[in-house]
Amino acid sequence: MRNYNNNSSDTAIMLILLVVLPCLAVIYWIQDYFGLDIQTSSEVFGRHIIFLISFFIACFFVIKIERRIILILPSSFALYILYCWRPAFSYWARNDFRNIVYDNDISYSWYANGWIQMLIAATIVSGSHWLINYFDNR
Repeated sequence: MRNYNNNSSDTAIMLILLVVLPCLAVIYWIQDYFGLDIQTSSEVFGRHIIFLISFFIACFFVIKIERRIILILPSSFALYILYCWRPAFSYWARNDFRNIVYDNDISYSWYANGWIQMLIAATIVSGSHWLINYFDNR
């Protein structure tokens, strides 16, 4: 008879618990703090993870080609607002105005409108680049 060692399965279970439980705790905190449902808060959390990974990859390549990292920050901030928080904006818009019915049965808030979000992103990026150039020229 063989004596099986369960160290590898115990290690895998502990690793899963060390990764999954903090993620679930953060998702619950997002749900509780921002008043979102579990599906929206898990989508917001997942988008934050994807954004952080892509941001660190972008920073790595910007540093590698010896450019200044400050030039990608305005675009990154606008992308962060629009990409990571878009499910939350849609959720809040649905719940804020669910009792108000507009023409053609459309109910949304101004911050859930795609054109307004694009205007906000363009303002953030252009204003930030203008500030960077202003302080560089001084």
